[in-house]
Amino acid sequence: MYQPTSGGKNRVFEVLFFNQTVRDLVARNESHNFFEDRWGEMQMQKVNAGSVEEARARIVRRYPPEQGFVVQAVQEEPEPVY
Repeated sequence: MYQPTSGGKNRVFEVLFFNQTVRDLVARNESHNFFEDRWGEMQMQKVNAGSVEEARARIVRRYPPEQGFVVQAVQEEPEPVY
């Protein structure tokens, strides 16, 4: 999902999310018909966006709540210190 740009306006955000449906099934020792069990665990993806809201919107489009996905946190990745 990370897409570097040359414009410089976008920033990198770390988005933490998981699938609640999968998490509930795994807790009952069952598995989802489509999603692997790992989706019940916290996932992190880096997203290139102009704001926290845009980063969240991009993840929600790709991993919709209607399919059980829950966004836990969105935070800007810290600038590297050299």
